[in-house]
Amino acid sequence: MTHTPVRDQLEPPPWSTLPGMLRERARAVPQATVVLDGETSLTVGQLRVQAAAVARALTALGVAAGDRVAVWAPNTWQWVVAAFGCWDIGAIVVPLSTRNKGIESEQILTRTGCRVLFTTPDFLGADYIAMLDEVAGHATDARPFADLPELDHVVLFDGTHDRAGVLTWEAFLRLAPTVPGPDVEKRALAVRPDDPIEILSTSGTTGEPKGVLLAGAQILRAYWDWSHFVGLRTGDRYPIVSPFAHGFGINAGIIASIMRLAAMVPIAVFDPEQALEQVERLGLTVLAGPPNLFARILARPDLPDRDVSSLRVAIVGAAAVPTELVRAMRDRLGLEQVVNAYGLIEGSVVTMTRPDDPPEVVAATAGRPLPDVGVQLVDAHGRPVPDGERGEILVRGYGVMSGYWNAEDKTRSAVDADGWLHTGDIGVLDPAGNLTIVDRKKDMFIVGGFNAYPAEIENLLIRHPDVETAAVVAVPDPALGEVAWAYVVPREGARPEPADITAWARRNMSNYKVPRKVTLVTSLPVTANGKIDKVLLRGWTQTAPALDPSEFRRVLGHFATGVVAITAIDPATGTPTGLAANSFTSVSLDPPLVAFCVAHTSSSWPRIREAERYCVNILAAHQEKVCRQLARKGPEKFDGVPWHASPAGTPVLDNAVAWLEVATHRQHTAGDHDIVVAEVHRIAARGGAPLVFFQGAYGQFAR
Repeated sequence: MTHTPVRDQLEPPPWSTLPGMLRERARAVPQATVVLDGETSLTVGQLRVQAAAVARALTALGVAAGDRVAVWAPNTWQWVVAAFGCWDIGAIVVPLSTRNKGIESEQILTRTGCRVLFTTPDFLGADYIAMLDEVAGHATDARPFADLPELDHVVLFDGTHDRAGVLTWEAFLRLAPTVPGPDVEKRALAVRPDDPIEILSTSGTTGEPKGVLLAGAQILRAYWDWSHFVGLRTGDRYPIVSPFAHGFGINAGIIASIMRLAAMVPIAVFDPEQALEQVERLGLTVLAGPPNLFARILARPDLPDRDVSSLRVAIVGAAAVPTELVRAMRDRLGLEQVVNAYGLIEGSVVTMTRPDDPPEVVAATAGRPLPDVGVQLVDAHGRPVPDGERGEILVRGYGVMSGYWNAEDKTRSAVDADGWLHTGDIGVLDPAGNLTIVDRKKDMFIVGGFNAYPAEIENLLIRHPDVETAAVVAVPDPALGEVAWAYVVPREGARPEPADITAWARRNMSNYKVPRKVTLVTSLPVTANGKIDKVLLRGWTQTAPALDPSEFRRVLGHFATGVVAITAIDPATGTPTGLAANSFTSVSLDPPLVAFCVAHTSSSWPRIREAERYCVNILAAHQEKVCRQLARKGPEKFDGVPWHASPAGTPVLDNAVAWLEVATHRQHTAGDHDIVVAEVHRIAARGGAPLVFFQGAYGQFAR
């Protein structure tokens, strides 16, 4: 059945382009504060002026309408200014995740042909220019990177860099007066509603990431409606925790805030444990996050003594939320509204709960379609299914993407001739049009002839009183074909036993849904777009960690860039016996391959075998380059730490602790360094030979 509700219709936004929206907002309420970033605050009038300066400077660099401009940086006020400067001249913004490694960003920059890159020389110890240097070649007289022929300039939001083609923020802005202001105004007025404004990368969980092309008018309409139902309004203080490189961060964050004249608070690094303090200190009014964030706040023993009266709205996106948690959020935090929603990069916002929905609807569903958005569920043969039955979610309307960048064949596979976007998600519609997300179509597995959906099992598991969140993957089983394995994060302070959770599942689930194995972890790995990385979890099922995953998470939990991992190697066989990292794939590969794979990509792959092939291909393409660079820059780059080439040509550093001294000193805090060094010694004491990798260089150390 198709649902396109006609009630709660809204007037469309009063603008059709982003330059038009920014100018009208700046004329109407120039003093409205729209950015609060530490000591920097911007009114919408100031944003308008600074964006125009960026637009003039970009014009001076030769950027034309339709050219691509990348931003590889954390959430900051400069990110916002740079984006609106691009949009003022019709340029397309290409956000790059701060979790990317050099090879990932190099692929996106090459694929989209970016002319300019905005970045920062140091974020949490990650040097993005150095990362690109390893995979895209050194600077030439004409451009910053030899192997990125279309990238003419790099602009640093902060700091300096002695490299051809790299400009500081101040030097970049000094170019603005060379271009007359009226020229840029003409370009802003020439921007059309259907002109593309951004190319967002998919997370890559189904293969190589694709670039999703979105136009200005569709984003304005989608997030005008979204912000209406959220209740975002002038004067709100709205922390943007989601990276600006993610669709939510750039659209529901940056663009929605300017439309509604809310003060966005860019959060570069979010600490969930500090959320309550930030609400109190900054007077936050709107907070978006997963359900466990709000569960943690409610579990704080000092909550009754804290002032959270400013908090008005909570947003949890397409997540399973216990009904009692929704009630507690409203009753104990005083929230006027808890919002659940469903959307995807290719389809923008699809469904949302409404302010008058009861807790049961907010908890169990992602709400109803937005006005003028069509939702249809179909079976495996493309036939509509009745309400209450599972089907693949199809979406049609203004929010559907223009297409995948330079990939017409993939666009045709995703959007059919009638304009329906095939999401690959499985859902159920109730008679009122509320959508419940059941699972990803590709994640469904068959247990003894019964269709099983990981998301359904996960939603059941979180009803266990000691379970905060869970992720379920399928593993082969000789008798049943496939069965479920569950990775479970316990609630704070709870200490459940896996056997207890399994027994509870047997009492509360159909037999075929019961996880055959439960593993307790302190957190779940995520992709660059913040989704649970099921491919990595499937890898864990192939080679189980020798040490408890919780211990590994404790050791590496603070490595936000995920550049360090430790593998215990069986001295007799040379095979991995344990893995540790924020995000990694555990596969039966030679350890240097595992190291290289994880060091160079935070993306995921659909199957472990594809991961192996990807790993081998990448290694073959870049091993020689990495070795050559180490040979050329080793003494300088690593402060003279001795290393040699193995018989296979793999760089091997001669001293594990000395290597860690360099790696952790350059990348992490002293506390992290001490933890990692201690862990290396601990693994060595257990009989393993630690393998440590670091930003594309790696070494295996004997005990």
